[in-house]
Amino acid sequence: MDAQAFEQLVKKVTDELLCRLQSTKPTLLIMNMQCKADIKEQLSKKYQLTTCWDPTTVDIIFCGELTFPTMARLAALMPQEDETLYLEQLLAGKPLIILDEINWSDTRKATRYALYQKMQEVRATLERYGVVFMSVADIEAAKFPVHLSKKTPIQPQAKKVLAEVDVKELLSAGTTTIHLPKNTIVTALATDYIRQHDMTVVTD
Repeated sequence: MDAQAFEQLVKKVTDELLCRLQSTKPTLLIMNMQCKADIKEQLSKKYQLTTCWDPTTVDIIFCGELTFPTMARLAALMPQEDETLYLEQLLAGKPLIILDEINWSDTRKATRYALYQKMQEVRATLERYGVVFMSVADIEAAKFPVHLSKKTPIQPQAKKVLAEVDVKELLSAGTTTIHLPKNTIVTALATDYIRQHDMTVVTD
């Protein structure tokens, strides 16, 4: 990848990140890549969906179904390596959504009472940690708890990227003095172009 293509990629990624930060919808990370299309569609009405983990912008993680051993490890604060992301989310005070597709009535009939009681304890512990259990029917009916509608307060300093292509456009329009907002990111190519053409940069 050449320098110009890389610069354009950086600008595109930064613009996308800023767009997510400015969205009024909470950002939801879908961990289950096999998430059904109808569930994903319903989630997209309520949340800004992403498949990229960024602790500064992700408000909620949708885990899909988790096995009981995985939930037991999370409840005991002893996740395996591929499960640490869930614990990090909870430690940051952000919720997880887990699909609750266990038929508790059948489980109670088929399982010894002591084990069934332990399963209930694990579930209750996870709920105290911030896990939200939802059925497919709840999601399809958009029965989301109120607290899942709140976007995590983020107060980032607004940043803009000034790329070489932007500087070229300014110069072609006759601008030789560029006024930039505070915290603007100026790419290396843009800096070189400014220097080569004796342009002036003023930070407002």
